[in-house]
Amino acid sequence: MDDIKTHVTLRDLQESDVEDFMQWAADDEVTKHVSWETHKSNAETIDFISTIIKPHPWFKAICLDGTPIGSISLTPGSGIHCCRAELGYVLARKYWRKGITSQAARLAVSAAFDDLKLERVEALVEPTNVASKRVLEKAGLECVGLERRYILVKGSLRDSLLFSISSEKYKLSAA
Repeated sequence: MDDIKTHVTLRDLQESDVEDFMQWAADDEVTKHVSWETHKSNAETIDFISTIIKPHPWFKAICLDGTPIGSISLTPGSGIHCCRAELGYVLARKYWRKGITSQAARLAVSAAFDDLKLERVEALVEPTNVASKRVLEKAGLECVGLERRYILVKGSLRDSLLFSISSEKYKLSAA
């Protein structure tokens, strides 16, 4: 597992990554917990990259040996919420349970505090998504509560567990 972790990098996603992106975006099992629908074509993915990802303030490819195998984002809040960002991620199924997403999440949390100078990183997880809860715990986030019927995903209201880490806690854990 350590060899895999040393090769995990984050970089900007490009339209030329469409074939790699389809490895996770076209898989119903991978997309069941995300807000967007499973992609049905390369054209749909190209449009998603150009209209959603490119204008996003912090959206990266999770790469293994330079090849995109997933994506990760930090969506900053605005107004009175500008001190925090929401972490989101998705990974191609064949790379699950190898510690890759946890490593990518640690890199994103580091970027949030060290580069973006945020005060808090949050993530929402469905209570049944045990693997995602474990990713967040490994990245240093703690579950701080359950929000009932909190988000609308693919037409249904869903409960969400709220995970978070503050810049103060991050600095203490890094010391």
